[in-house]
Amino acid sequence: MQDGISWWASPLLSTVLAIAVAWIAISFDRRKTANQELIRKRLAIYDEMAPKLNDLLCFFFLVGDFKNLPPPTLIAYKRALDRTAHIYLPIFSPALKERYSAFINTCFLPYGGGSGRPALIRARLETLTPEWGSDWKADWNSGFVTSNEDAAELDEVRRRYDDLLAQFARELGAGRSAKRGRSG
Repeated sequence: MQDGISWWASPLLSTVLAIAVAWIAISFDRRKTANQELIRKRLAIYDEMAPKLNDLLCFFFLVGDFKNLPPPTLIAYKRALDRTAHIYLPIFSPALKERYSAFINTCFLPYGGGSGRPALIRARLETLTPEWGSDWKADWNSGFVTSNEDAAELDEVRRRYDDLLAQFARELGAGRSAKRGRSG
């Protein structure tokens, strides 16, 4: 009886094994393709957000092209960044969303101190207005926090910005891993 079973068992086991190996290979290839698509999408989101984030940093530090970033433009950038963040950050880790919120909330006072009001920029007017000189428009003043206690400290703006971009880099596979770098 065993001789009768063995003539068909070997080809059957070989076929089952071949199907299992093929299934594993196809699953791996699908997962790899999905991961590549996810990385492409994340890169596109980074490409959309990073220039605006950098412009915010330049405005606060009064470097680069900051004079081409009037306060209404910064508010528009915040709205665009928030929209992108609310739509796409769920495909990133919670750490990225936390770092994004920390940076944005360092730069802006949400709701201008009240529900339904536009965010206020947390920069110090006494630092900005001399740098802008005669290009500064008095009606821009209402877009800023009025208390120095509410104004952002530049070292915190820089740290939050660096933390956010480092987290983006880690999630795109371009930065230090979470084991070697900061937690996240």
